[in-house]
This record gives sequence, structure tokens and C-alpha cells, in this order.
Amino acid sequence: MRHSARAARAARAARAARAARAARAARADDGMAVFRRVDRRQPVAGEVVTAEYEAPWPRLGS
Repeated sequence: MRHSARAARAARAARAARAARAARAARADDGMAVFRRVDRRQPVAGEVVTAEYEAPWPRLGS
């Protein structure tokens, strides 16, 4: 009884993680995800990476 509940919870967590991964992959194709990922990183050698970084291509989907 307890074990089946634990297994169901683990399956639910795995399903949620898979869905989150799929949503992230779907969001990643809008052309700016690379720069959003860079913005969260620590500044390298004193350079502050801001959200106003110029993309070398026009933003897709707008």
C-alpha cells in the first residue's frame, strides 16, 4: 500500500519533470533563449551581461 503510493508519486514527479523539459525545449526556439541563459550566469572577468544584449538576428515570433 505504502510502496505503491511511493511509486505513484515517483512516476508523477518523473512525468512532471518530462513535461517541464518539453516546455523548456519548446520555449528555447524563440531565438533569445541563448541570451536569457547567459543573463543568469555569473559575470565573467568583471563583464556584466545585461538583458539588453544585442542579438545578431531579429527576434523570432514577434
